[in-house]
Amino acid sequence: MIHVNIDLSRSGAFARAPGKVKEIINDEVRKWALETAIKARQRAPIITGNLKRSIAATPKSGGATVAARASYAKYVEPPPLGVHMVRKMKRTQYLYNSAMERAGVMIKNIERRCGGL
Repeated sequence: MIHVNIDLSRSGAFARAPGKVKEIINDEVRKWALETAIKARQRAPIITGNLKRSIAATPKSGGATVAARASYAKYVEPPPLGVHMVRKMKRTQYLYNSAMERAGVMIKNIERRCGGL
């Protein structure tokens, strides 16, 4: 299993943020997780479909996690999420690239939505 996690519950700045800002951030983090999972499923290599089916988003208050729960997911994804391997094989950054792309969009959306507050 591999996962990407956003956890704002440990951030003092998030705890002190006004209620409306927290709502906006929670909403955007939830969207990030759901859209990251969709994009990662599209990018995941398909042989049996098990890896694709194992990708799921778990939003919660103050954060979210996107995980690929297949036992071999860490071998398909290269570092930084996957493990380093000596054996040559084709690997795909299905989760990392999806999460990073969506993170940029998420940050822009938070800035845009919080700009007038």
